[in-house]
Amino acid sequence: MVVSFTGRDPAADPADPCWEGYAPEVSSEPDRVVVRVRAYRSRTPLGPRQACADMGFVRTLAVPLHNPLAGRAVLDGHDGRRHRLAPVPLAPRRLPDGWRLVLESGQPGPGGRDAWERTYGPGPDVGGTAGGVGVSQVTVTDGAAAVGQAGRGRPDDRVVAHPVVRGRTAAVERSDADQAMAVRWREGRRGLAVSAAFPTTPSDREVAALQDLLVRVARSLR
Repeated sequence: MVVSFTGRDPAADPADPCWEGYAPEVSSEPDRVVVRVRAYRSRTPLGPRQACADMGFVRTLAVPLHNPLAGRAVLDGHDGRRHRLAPVPLAPRRLPDGWRLVLESGQPGPGGRDAWERTYGPGPDVGGTAGGVGVSQVTVTDGAAAVGQAGRGRPDDRVVAHPVVRGRTAAVERSDADQAMAVRWREGRRGLAVSAAFPTTPSDREVAALQDLLVRVARSLR
């Protein structure tokens, strides 16, 4: 399984005294699986006038399991807290040319069910936005049914369209407050959303292009 946590800068070099590496430890018991992420520091000592910035970065780590979970609880080896597993997230088959997965993380969800977010954007050798759409990333959220609820409790969100996505009627919502747009829908107890936000006030053409992009990405999820 994949776990997410807050760690140090993934772009740092092991020779950097502020670098930190991570390794999983798994304890398999009859009724539970305990997962701990161990951190280990660079062997390079800090210089007399050096200090490491206290800044956290979202990190992910693949954790090999000794055997199938088979319904056993998954516990955090650091604090003993039980974690509910997010489902295997759906992944888009259609993205702008040159775009790839750039970030993923677990997010606390309602009712104790966590959601999993995957953010896609251009690779280092590609321009900063999708062609004709002034956004630099698109996020797919897969979690509890509330994720697929239009509005999400924000009074400024308004539904602007109802496209069909994966055989369900979805809602396209737009927020004028933060220039965000999302396509939301439910599949049983599962809620899904594909979202993005403009960095500046968009034109009507850009809004229409982003809506088309989000719907295409949503329909391509498998």
